[in-house]
Amino acid sequence: DEAWWHQATIQKISNEKMKDHPGLQKVSPMCRDLLMKMLEKDDSRRLLAAQCLEHPWFRQNDGVPPTLSVGVVQCAEAYMRMSELKKAIFLMIAHQCEVQAVF
Repeated sequence: DEAWWHQATIQKISNEKMKDHPGLQKVSPMCRDLLMKMLEKDDSRRLLAAQCLEHPWFRQNDGVPPTLSVGVVQCAEAYMRMSELKKAIFLMIAHQCEVQAVF
C-alpha cells in the first residue's frame, strides 16, 4: 500500500548510504563534490544555498565571458529579423534533432 512505500522510501533515504550512479561518472569531479555536499543527510554538515553558490563549480565561470565572433552576432541578428513563422519552423526542426547530453 501507499503508506508502506512512503515509509520504506523514508527508511531507505535515512539509513542507507547513497550509491554511486553510473551516470555521475560523466560529471566532473568538482560537480560531483558539490552534489555530494548538497545531498548530505546530516543537515548540520549540508551546504546552505548561499554556500553552494560559493562552491568552485559555480565560481569557475565567474570571469568576463568571451566575446562572440562576428559570424555568431550576425546570425543572431538575422534570426531576430526573421518572421515569427520562420522562427517557429526553425524551433520545430531544432526540437526534432537528437542531441547527446553534455556534462
